[in-house]
Amino acid sequence: METPDNAPAKALDPASSDMATPEGMTLSTTPTSLLSTTEIAEVAAWIADRNADASAHVGYLSTRADEVSAEIANMEKGSVIAHCVRHADRVGLMIAEWDPVSTRAWLHGPWTADDAIADGLFAALAPHIPARNTEHEVFCDERNATVTGFARRHGMVLAGAFDTRSIGREVETPEPENVILPAEPHHLASFARIHRLTHPEAHRSAEQIVADDVPLLVALAGETVLGYGTRVVIPGSSTGLIEHIGVDPDLPDERRSQVRDDLLASSVRLLFANHDISHVEIVARPERAAEFERLGFRLLRSMRAYRSVVESG
Repeated sequence: METPDNAPAKALDPASSDMATPEGMTLSTTPTSLLSTTEIAEVAAWIADRNADASAHVGYLSTRADEVSAEIANMEKGSVIAHCVRHADRVGLMIAEWDPVSTRAWLHGPWTADDAIADGLFAALAPHIPARNTEHEVFCDERNATVTGFARRHGMVLAGAFDTRSIGREVETPEPENVILPAEPHHLASFARIHRLTHPEAHRSAEQIVADDVPLLVALAGETVLGYGTRVVIPGSSTGLIEHIGVDPDLPDERRSQVRDDLLASSVRLLFANHDISHVEIVARPERAAEFERLGFRLLRSMRAYRSVVESG
């Protein structure tokens, strides 16, 4: 059931629900859109404090309170936060966010040391997640045993291993050998083809990227699109994100590598043109470590994604 933005906060009585909530604790859920600026800041500080610990780190959210505030404020419409409180102290938190177009739903968390609380938080959020969003995903540091155990209990399987890498302003990036330009309308069909081939499981389709006005670069040989790159800056954040780099798989390996390097370096420079950005991050497969290290990206953390198995048709 989808929760409208103006829905009241929903308090759940553990005694009358199916949730195995530990004695003496209460659970409540609230649409993130109803949180005040002060409430978002308080939640963000609580999350950032826990995310700084690798054993509790959850992906997609920062380790800095100001950035987590911005990330919560910019979540998809309808997202909901669940709290578990004991004697006025928060002992658990989880956020559900879902894609309005695809079947994907992201479970940010759970942040708690107690498996029963983790399951209770999910039970509180489950009625808010639309029925079509059956592909639930969690993303955490590989050392986060709580989220890993949660995923396994709820039938999620390992969807992939990823590295989060970062580069700072002090690193000089090379000038591109290929022509790198902002995409024009006549490039979009080629971009869409490459995106489908290189990122078939991306939560945002090529059409959504264009509709959302995500900044889009293309690498060109004449009018032929060789590859593309997308980048994002969350308002209020000092982190620039490279979301996708895709290169035509029909190119020879050496050419493909150079196009990828050029798109990465150009994306970094454009993000740093915003003086509020202190560093740029990208999430990529571990087997591609060498190409990022070559450009000066350092490893921040090793991550794991777990996802529900969705049976076809």
